[in-house]
Amino acid sequence: PAVWVLDSVLRVLLVTAALCWVLSWNWALPSSQSLHERHKLLSRQREDAKDLKENLDRRERVVSGILAKYLSAQQLQDYRCFVQDKTSLLIEQKDLEEQIKFFEEQLESLERSIRL
Repeated sequence: PAVWVLDSVLRVLLVTAALCWVLSWNWALPSSQSLHERHKLLSRQREDAKDLKENLDRRERVVSGILAKYLSAQQLQDYRCFVQDKTSLLIEQKDLEEQIKFFEEQLESLERSIRL
């Protein structure tokens, strides 16, 4: 009987912790105005990203033109591969940092819910 009571109490605590965790998330649906503001923000960010990409592409063409005067074809190809690989690695690093942040936030939320 004592084990059964302990098991029941443990189950209640686990359910309570799970409910606290679920309730800690904001489940409210965003308003129409909120969605509109978010859309405007994302549209501006997209336009900024397009402008940035155009500027980066232009800069890359200028740099490649200059390097082509001083490097062999193989060296220029190696340089382009290096830049492409570096860009891919930076993107992957950013994704991993975001995942780490997400999991740290989840862990903090779980720790808070366990303390309740």
